[in-house]
Amino acid sequence: MNLKGRHSFLHRNWPTIQSAVTCLSDMTAITASAFAAFYIRQLIPGLPQFPDEVYERVAFYAATGFLAFGALLGLYRGQKSASDINPYPLVLRVYLFGVVGILLLVYILSDSDLPWRFMLMFVANVLIILYLFRLGIKKVFGILRARGIGISNTLVVGYDQQEISAKIPLLTNVGHDVRGIAAKNGTKQDSGEGRPKISLVPYSRESVLHFVRTQGIEKIFIPSASFVADGYYDILSICRENRVKLKIVSPESDSLLRNSRINDVAGVTLYSPPRSRFDRAREYVKRFTDIVGSTIFIVFFSPILIGAAVAIFLESRGPILFRQKRAAIKGGKEFEFLKFRSMLKNADESKDVLRSSNESDGALFKLKDDPRLTKVGRFLRKHSIDELPQLFNVLLGDMSLVGPRPLPLEDLVRHEGSEKFWDAIKDREKVKPGMTGLWQISGRSNLGFREMVLLDLYYVENHSILFDLEILTETIPVVLFGRGAY
Repeated sequence: MNLKGRHSFLHRNWPTIQSAVTCLSDMTAITASAFAAFYIRQLIPGLPQFPDEVYERVAFYAATGFLAFGALLGLYRGQKSASDINPYPLVLRVYLFGVVGILLLVYILSDSDLPWRFMLMFVANVLIILYLFRLGIKKVFGILRARGIGISNTLVVGYDQQEISAKIPLLTNVGHDVRGIAAKNGTKQDSGEGRPKISLVPYSRESVLHFVRTQGIEKIFIPSASFVADGYYDILSICRENRVKLKIVSPESDSLLRNSRINDVAGVTLYSPPRSRFDRAREYVKRFTDIVGSTIFIVFFSPILIGAAVAIFLESRGPILFRQKRAAIKGGKEFEFLKFRSMLKNADESKDVLRSSNESDGALFKLKDDPRLTKVGRFLRKHSIDELPQLFNVLLGDMSLVGPRPLPLEDLVRHEGSEKFWDAIKDREKVKPGMTGLWQISGRSNLGFREMVLLDLYYVENHSILFDLEILTETIPVVLFGRGAY
């Protein structure tokens, strides 16, 4: 019996529930490893005894370390990803950083020596028991998936049936019941032995709309490198009218996400139906985190803020701060964006002269060796110090610590994208613009406008406190080493 209808809460929130259960399972596995090591040690005669709290402390630090590193490295984020199929490389990485690292720290900070035989048995037990627990959880999720929980009715739409067919097994493995394909060039499609044939839907707006409504389609996938506005705008409009999630799952999006250290085989979401209560709760939590975080960062970086201001003042005449009107999309909400001035005074006046030398595309204007930069400004940009005044934008509520990159209004206006293009990416404005984001940690100025938009859309769909912590953590080495900055 299909349980999807009877358990709509489970179905709607399955990725989050899956992550929470996995997290609880890992914590239980680490605790069980400590108890197992304790009882094995008790069986060895002649060993000195230690108070129970010693073993409890080890278990607590190890579990805390593993879960903390797991959260920062993306082990518990709620999207359906490649880690659902093969999570063990990432689990092993978290194990090495979390368990071993935290236990070494415990040894350094501990007032008394810890029993090393217990520690060796514990570290070995974690690998074995964690693997067994993970295997068990995967079996349980597989059983639930077979009963219809976490399965989404899916339609795949594209120009080339061969391109579509290559993605179907992958989508099936991560919880999608592919009911049909709409290919401009296609024939009868067999989904494999033991499964019903996948319907071939005529490639037209009316046929796709009818199939979506009669088959209860919840997600539509586009396995094409072409952007949604380039021939798929009708599909986007169908999704918005019928509260169907639309995703791109193509070689282009796969490569982009891999470069962002995200192994997500479910693609980039172009449209997601709003869930007002849940979205509002996330917004409140994110705002609270932004207020607390920006306040702490302003206090922590105050010596750098003061030093940068003095250096700018001493090097060149002109304002210390650069102010500019920016927005997330064309026609979107505007605000005054703050940066430390890194260029000569009135640098914007010579922008048109340099525009033919632009080394980026779309609504991005970037020059690797911009002649308008001052010596201090070049250093500030290299290490992203010029961005620090945006902490006040965050505190005032115009921006967030993590989110899509805001762009100058004049660059948005100059971008030659059609109105359909801007309508297709308007979900980019669902969250506030951010000081950092997936674009910054994935290549920054080395990525073009189109790639930035896709990464921002992925973030909008998957943003959470844990995801923000991941991005903030990844931002640190990018800033320290100045990767992609100019």
